[in-house]
Amino acid sequence: MSEFVQGFTAPHMASPASLPARPKRNYTAYLSMLADAFAIAQRCQAELNSKGQIDPITLDSIRDEVGKWA
Repeated sequence: MSEFVQGFTAPHMASPASLPARPKRNYTAYLSMLADAFAIAQRCQAELNSKGQIDPITLDSIRDEVGKWA
Protein backbone atom coordinates (compact mmCIF):
# COMPACT_ATOMS: atom_id res chain seq x y z
CA MET A 1 0.00 0.00 0.00
CA SER A 2 1.29 3.45 -0.83
CA GLU A 3 2.74 5.38 2.08
CA PHE A 4 0.45 8.26 1.09
CA VAL A 5 -2.77 6.34 1.57
CA GLN A 6 -1.79 4.05 4.42
CA GLY A 7 -4.22 4.49 7.27
CA PHE A 8 -6.68 6.44 5.13
CA THR A 9 -10.05 5.14 3.98
CA ALA A 10 -11.59 7.01 1.10
CA PRO A 11 -15.22 7.99 1.68
CA HIS A 12 -16.44 5.80 -1.17
CA MET A 13 -14.74 2.81 0.49
CA ALA A 14 -16.26 3.37 3.91
CA SER A 15 -18.65 0.78 5.20
CA PRO A 16 -22.23 1.92 5.85
CA ALA A 17 -21.63 1.42 9.57
CA SER A 18 -18.86 4.04 9.49
CA LEU A 19 -21.06 6.71 7.92
CA PRO A 20 -22.72 9.07 10.40
CA ALA A 21 -26.31 8.25 11.27
CA ARG A 22 -28.97 10.49 9.79
CA PRO A 23 -29.87 13.14 12.35
CA LYS A 24 -33.41 13.53 13.61
CA ARG A 25 -33.34 17.24 12.75
CA ASN A 26 -30.76 19.23 10.74
CA TYR A 27 -31.17 17.37 7.43
CA THR A 28 -29.52 20.22 5.52
CA ALA A 29 -26.23 19.79 7.37
CA TYR A 30 -26.41 16.02 6.93
CA LEU A 31 -27.02 16.29 3.18
CA SER A 32 -24.24 18.86 2.92
CA MET A 33 -21.84 16.46 4.65
CA LEU A 34 -22.82 13.63 2.28
CA ALA A 35 -22.29 15.94 -0.70
CA ASP A 36 -18.84 16.83 0.67
CA ALA A 37 -18.01 13.12 1.07
CA PHE A 38 -19.06 12.48 -2.53
CA ALA A 39 -16.92 15.39 -3.76
CA ILE A 40 -13.93 14.05 -1.81
CA ALA A 41 -14.43 10.61 -3.35
CA GLN A 42 -14.55 12.15 -6.83
CA ARG A 43 -11.39 14.16 -6.16
CA CYS A 44 -9.56 11.04 -4.97
CA GLN A 45 -10.70 9.03 -7.98
CA ALA A 46 -9.62 11.79 -10.37
CA GLU A 47 -6.14 11.89 -8.83
CA LEU A 48 -5.86 8.11 -8.91
CA ASN A 49 -6.87 8.10 -12.58
CA SER A 50 -4.45 10.86 -13.56
CA LYS A 51 -1.44 10.27 -11.28
CA GLY A 52 -1.88 6.72 -10.03
CA GLN A 53 -1.79 7.88 -6.41
CA ILE A 54 -3.31 10.48 -4.14
CA ASP A 55 -1.07 13.45 -3.40
CA PRO A 56 -0.17 13.93 0.30
CA ILE A 57 -1.33 17.56 0.09
CA THR A 58 -4.74 16.35 -1.06
CA LEU A 59 -4.87 13.87 1.83
CA ASP A 60 -4.06 16.64 4.29
CA SER A 61 -6.85 18.82 2.90
CA ILE A 62 -9.27 15.88 3.08
CA ARG A 63 -8.35 15.22 6.72
CA ASP A 64 -8.98 18.90 7.48
CA GLU A 65 -12.38 18.82 5.75
CA VAL A 66 -13.46 15.60 7.47
CA GLY A 67 -12.25 16.93 10.82
CA LYS A 68 -14.78 19.76 10.53
CA TRP A 69 -17.66 17.27 10.36
CA ALA A 70 -17.45 16.30 14.02
